[in-house]
Amino acid sequence: MTKQEIDILHDSFCKIKEYVNKYGKNNYRVQLRFIEELLNSLEEEITNDNKQEKIVYYYSILYPPYGGLSDFYIPHSDYKTRIKLNKPLNEINDRVWAIMKLYI
Repeated sequence: MTKQEIDILHDSFCKIKEYVNKYGKNNYRVQLRFIEELLNSLEEEITNDNKQEKIVYYYSILYPPYGGLSDFYIPHSDYKTRIKLNKPLNEINDRVWAIMKLYI
């Protein structure tokens, strides 16, 4: 994983953490803990192979086939508002996936 990819992932997961804290804190406590672990791994000064291994591990926990952050969205009763609120989150998830699909 390149330094640039690690920086993008770090920035993206910081933003995801903000969204989860604001809109799903009570239902996503476990995911918040793993986001923290992932952020710590991204910040650690360890060899790239070990760092990549940890990142892939935490990603697979956070984004299982069903549940986890895969199902996280910002609820709102108004459809247009819900779309508007979730658009930035979807873009962040797309950025994360664009990097992670190369390593899983």
